[in-house]
Amino acid sequence: MSRWIFLAAVALAAPATWAREAPPSAPPATVQVAAGEYDALGKEYAAANAEHSKKVQELTKSGGDPKTLRHPALDFFPRFEALAAKGEGRALLWMAERMATAHPERTKEQNKEAAWLLFARIANDHADAAWINGFTGKLTTLYVDFGAERVDPLVDAFVAKSQRTEAVAEALYRAREEAKRAKKDERAKGLEERLVKQYPDTKFGKRARGVEEPGAAGPVDKAQLAIGKPAPDFTTKDADGVEFKLSDYKGKVVVLDFWGFW
Repeated sequence: MSRWIFLAAVALAAPATWAREAPPSAPPATVQVAAGEYDALGKEYAAANAEHSKKVQELTKSGGDPKTLRHPALDFFPRFEALAAKGEGRALLWMAERMATAHPERTKEQNKEAAWLLFARIANDHADAAWINGFTGKLTTLYVDFGAERVDPLVDAFVAKSQRTEAVAEALYRAREEAKRAKKDERAKGLEERLVKQYPDTKFGKRARGVEEPGAAGPVDKAQLAIGKPAPDFTTKDADGVEFKLSDYKGKVVVLDFWGFW
C-alpha cells in the first residue's frame, strides 16, 4: 500500500470534527517565523509546567487534591495549534503528545484518534525536518498505543520518504524491535538486514550490530539494587522536558515503572 493511500485512509477514518487538528501546509516564510515563535512558546510552556508541577507537589503534601489545579496545557494548546497552522511541525508533535491533557472533555478513544491523525501528518509532511528524530523517538510508544497494524505502514511510508539518515535508522530499529517482540521473524530479519547494510555507521545501525557506543553507560551495580538499600539517584526529564531527580522525591512514595521490549 502506498503511503498516499494509507494516509488518505487515516484521514477518512477520522471524524470531520477533528479535521482542525491537522492544519493545511503553510508557505516557507511563514514556517520560518513560526519556528522562532515555537522556541519562545516552548520555553514559556516549560516554565508554566514546572510551576504547575511545583504546585501539585505542594498541594499533595498538604493533603489537597491536585486535580483542582488547571493544567497549563489547556491554555497553551490553542497557541501551539496556531503555530501548527503556520507550518511549524514541532507544534503538531507537541499537540499529539498532550492531546488527552488538553482535551479532558473527550473520551480516551477520541483523543487517541485525534493524536494519531497528527502523528500521521508529521510522518508525511515533515519527514525531512531537522527535528524529525523527535518523532522517531516516539515510535516505540506509538507501537504500544496504536499497535503494529497501524504503525508499521506509517513507519514504512516514512522510511521511503525521509532523507534523514539517523531518523530513518531509528525508525527501522524501533520497527525491528516491535517485530521481534511480536515474533514476526521475517519482518524483523528484513528490517535488521536493511539497517545493518544501509545504515551501519548510524547510532541505531551500530546498536543493531551490537557495537557499544562511546560514552554509553555501563551496567548498574546490582549491589545498589538490593532490597533495603536506597535506590541509586538519577536525573531525567518529564514529558515536557522539565528536568528532575529521583532524590527530589525523598521521603515520598515513588513508583518507578521501567519497561521496554526485549
